[in-house]
Amino acid sequence: MEARHDELQTNHHHPLAAAHRRGTARVLDYLVSGADDEAAMLDRVTRTVNLASFLSERDFRENPDLALYRLSGAVSVSEVRPLIKSYDARPYMPGSSLKGAIRTALLDTALLAQKEPPDWRKLGDRDKYAAQELERDVAGRGERPAQAPNYDIFRTIRIGDSAPGERAWLSLSNIAVWPAGERGIPIDVETIDAGSVFTSTLSIDEYLFSRHAAQLNFAPRRPLIDGMAESCRADAEARIAHERAFFAERGVAALTSFYDGLSARLGELPPNAWLMQIGWGAGWSSKTIARTLRRHNKVADVVRRYRLDRGKGRGGAFPATRHLVVDQRNTPLEPLGWVEVRMEGSR
Repeated sequence: MEARHDELQTNHHHPLAAAHRRGTARVLDYLVSGADDEAAMLDRVTRTVNLASFLSERDFRENPDLALYRLSGAVSVSEVRPLIKSYDARPYMPGSSLKGAIRTALLDTALLAQKEPPDWRKLGDRDKYAAQELERDVAGRGERPAQAPNYDIFRTIRIGDSAPGERAWLSLSNIAVWPAGERGIPIDVETIDAGSVFTSTLSIDEYLFSRHAAQLNFAPRRPLIDGMAESCRADAEARIAHERAFFAERGVAALTSFYDGLSARLGELPPNAWLMQIGWGAGWSSKTIARTLRRHNKVADVVRRYRLDRGKGRGGAFPATRHLVVDQRNTPLEPLGWVEVRMEGSR
């Protein structure tokens, strides 16, 4: 898997993680004060925007172990949103993130392939689980609600966490909501450099398709799993076209060009490979059946029903903003989270 600014984050910020000087952020492993009043020192540390104020270049030269690793990139704010990492601070690709994106793409493809439109009356009351019953129409449900996880055909797909990558693949990117509006303050995010390659395992549990598990009735739906690459490519093609149109309408040449290049790259990939946008920066559309909602003109209804626009009721395109990598002048450069997935070999 080749990452392009993939930024799968942990659920917390590290406001004290980086000591920055001269365009380089050093992520500190620990800080020992040696002060008589530890409480006072802790208070001083927590109130300090830049930990580099405690340290000099000489300190880092003489004590290289102070910095766990370095991040290239300009620091714009006091907090750094960290990437998820292994115990020894090396980046990796969580299998659950990749499987979730694949599941969404396959569900969307299956719903679009149905002769009749989905029964929108099945949408749930809670936004987080709104499409659960529609998903079960595709994935399986069992005779009772409690059985649904066991009868879910996506159980057959198993994706492990990738092997850890290298700390040298990490950079510090300035991210902003675009168009800015009231949330345009940039944040600093650890990102993985484009061209970094992670290796993971994807397997299909053949036992669940065998006669020994016939009660699950997975065999008739086997084409859904076998068509994984084709479905994911179709999902990527639609997403790229949608995003390109979004930025073209707003006259953002850099992003329009980015998606032109991404479209060309998708067209050059072999049948066993596809592109996919995953992670925090991919946004709402990557985590729901967006193609199906758009096909049936249901996006506005869903936004209004679940107050996805925070009840503002402004109408227009949804989502109306994107998380983008920006430069020091807040000019948008590129989106986050695009990866190339390539299935190679079998055993």
